[in-house]
Amino acid sequence: MDSVECDFQSYVRRKTIIKDGRKISLSSWQRYWLQMSANILIFYGSKTFKGTSRNDFSKERCKVLALHDGWRAVWLQTDASDAFQMIDHHCGTVYKFKTGSEATAKQWAAKINEVTNKMVKPLPANLMSFE
Repeated sequence: MDSVECDFQSYVRRKTIIKDGRKISLSSWQRYWLQMSANILIFYGSKTFKGTSRNDFSKERCKVLALHDGWRAVWLQTDASDAFQMIDHHCGTVYKFKTGSEATAKQWAAKINEVTNKMVKPLPANLMSFE
Protein backbone atom coordinates (compact mmCIF):
# COMPACT_ATOMS: atom_id res chain seq x y z
CA MET A 1 0.00 0.00 0.00
CA ASP A 2 1.40 3.38 -0.93
CA SER A 3 1.64 5.79 1.97
CA VAL A 4 -0.12 8.89 0.73
CA GLU A 5 -0.38 12.12 2.70
CA CYS A 6 -4.11 12.25 3.44
CA ASP A 7 -6.04 15.50 3.98
CA PHE A 8 -9.49 13.88 4.25
CA GLN A 9 -11.02 10.44 3.71
CA SER A 10 -14.30 8.54 4.04
CA TYR A 11 -16.60 5.95 2.55
CA VAL A 12 -18.61 7.22 -0.44
CA ARG A 13 -20.95 5.95 -3.11
CA ARG A 14 -20.46 7.60 -6.50
CA LYS A 15 -22.72 7.81 -9.53
CA THR A 16 -21.82 9.42 -12.85
CA ILE A 17 -24.62 11.78 -13.95
CA ILE A 18 -23.00 13.47 -16.97
CA LYS A 19 -19.72 12.42 -18.64
CA ASP A 20 -18.08 14.79 -21.15
CA GLY A 21 -21.37 16.64 -21.67
CA ARG A 22 -23.49 13.51 -22.24
CA LYS A 23 -26.14 12.31 -19.78
CA ILE A 24 -25.51 8.77 -18.54
CA SER A 25 -28.81 6.88 -18.58
CA LEU A 26 -27.88 3.62 -16.84
CA SER A 27 -25.34 4.74 -14.27
CA SER A 28 -25.20 2.73 -11.06
CA TRP A 29 -23.84 3.58 -7.62
CA GLN A 30 -20.25 2.44 -7.05
CA ARG A 31 -18.79 2.02 -3.56
CA TYR A 32 -15.36 3.53 -2.81
CA TRP A 33 -13.08 4.58 -0.02
CA LEU A 34 -12.14 8.10 -1.07
CA GLN A 35 -8.99 9.90 0.03
CA MET A 36 -7.98 13.46 -0.71
CA SER A 37 -4.31 14.34 -0.87
CA ALA A 38 -3.53 17.94 -1.91
CA ASN A 39 -5.44 18.26 -5.24
CA ILE A 40 -5.75 14.50 -5.90
CA LEU A 41 -8.77 12.31 -5.15
CA ILE A 42 -7.81 8.63 -4.79
CA PHE A 43 -10.51 5.97 -5.08
CA TYR A 44 -10.17 2.49 -3.55
CA GLY A 45 -12.56 -0.25 -4.71
CA SER A 46 -14.84 -2.18 -2.39
CA LYS A 47 -13.99 -5.71 -1.21
CA THR A 48 -17.44 -6.29 0.34
CA PHE A 49 -21.07 -5.45 -0.43
CA LYS A 50 -21.83 -3.72 2.85
CA GLY A 51 -18.88 -2.48 4.87
CA THR A 52 -18.11 1.21 5.23
CA SER A 53 -14.78 1.15 7.11
CA ARG A 54 -11.34 1.42 5.50
CA ASN A 55 -10.68 -2.34 5.92
CA ASP A 56 -13.67 -3.12 3.65
CA PHE A 57 -11.85 -1.57 0.68
CA SER A 58 -8.85 -2.54 -1.40
CA LYS A 59 -5.35 -1.40 -0.45
CA GLU A 60 -4.61 -0.67 -4.12
CA ARG A 61 -6.05 2.46 -5.68
CA CYS A 62 -8.41 1.90 -8.60
CA LYS A 63 -9.03 5.48 -9.78
CA VAL A 64 -7.23 8.79 -9.41
CA LEU A 65 -8.80 12.15 -10.17
CA ALA A 66 -6.70 15.31 -10.29
CA LEU A 67 -8.71 18.36 -9.32
CA HIS A 68 -8.26 21.50 -11.42
CA ASP A 69 -9.79 24.97 -11.32
CA GLY A 70 -12.86 23.85 -13.30
CA TRP A 71 -14.09 21.49 -10.57
CA ARG A 72 -16.69 22.69 -8.04
CA ALA A 73 -18.44 20.73 -5.31
CA VAL A 74 -22.00 21.45 -4.17
CA TRP A 75 -23.71 20.05 -1.08
CA LEU A 76 -27.21 18.91 -2.08
CA GLN A 77 -29.72 20.15 0.50
CA THR A 78 -32.75 19.05 -1.51
CA ASP A 79 -31.72 15.41 -1.74
CA ALA A 80 -30.98 13.14 1.14
CA SER A 81 -28.71 15.59 2.94
CA ASP A 82 -25.76 13.16 2.83
CA ALA A 83 -25.14 13.93 -0.86
CA PHE A 84 -22.91 16.29 -2.81
CA GLN A 85 -22.12 16.76 -6.47
CA MET A 86 -18.83 17.43 -8.19
CA ILE A 87 -19.05 19.39 -11.41
CA ASP A 88 -16.24 19.85 -13.93
CA HIS A 89 -17.12 23.02 -15.81
CA HIS A 90 -14.30 22.48 -18.35
CA CYS A 91 -15.43 19.15 -19.79
CA GLY A 92 -19.05 18.92 -18.60
CA THR A 93 -18.77 16.01 -16.17
CA VAL A 94 -21.00 15.64 -13.10
CA TYR A 95 -20.58 13.05 -10.35
CA LYS A 96 -23.01 12.58 -7.48
CA PHE A 97 -21.70 11.26 -4.16
CA LYS A 98 -23.49 9.91 -1.09
CA THR A 99 -21.49 9.80 2.12
CA GLY A 100 -23.85 8.43 4.77
CA SER A 101 -23.90 11.67 6.79
CA GLU A 102 -24.74 15.32 6.19
CA ALA A 103 -21.60 16.48 8.03
CA THR A 104 -19.32 14.34 5.84
CA ALA A 105 -21.01 15.53 2.62
CA LYS A 106 -20.56 19.17 3.69
CA GLN A 107 -16.90 18.51 4.60
CA TRP A 108 -16.15 16.94 1.22
CA ALA A 109 -17.77 19.85 -0.65
CA ALA A 110 -15.87 22.40 1.45
CA LYS A 111 -12.49 20.63 1.14
CA ILE A 112 -12.80 20.16 -2.65
CA ASN A 113 -13.77 23.82 -3.16
CA GLU A 114 -10.98 24.96 -0.84
CA VAL A 115 -8.46 23.22 -3.10
CA THR A 116 -9.97 24.28 -6.45
CA ASN A 117 -10.57 27.89 -5.37
CA LYS A 118 -6.82 28.25 -4.70
CA MET A 119 -6.19 27.26 -8.32
CA VAL A 120 -8.23 30.06 -9.87
CA LYS A 121 -5.75 32.39 -11.47
CA PRO A 122 -6.03 36.03 -10.34
CA LEU A 123 -6.52 38.69 -12.97
CA PRO A 124 -3.30 40.31 -14.15
CA ALA A 125 -2.41 43.45 -12.21
CA ASN A 126 -1.97 45.47 -15.42
CA LEU A 127 -5.70 45.52 -16.24
CA MET A 128 -7.23 48.99 -16.06
CA SER A 129 -10.14 49.70 -13.76
CA PHE A 130 -12.96 51.95 -14.93
CA GLU A 131 -14.38 52.84 -11.52
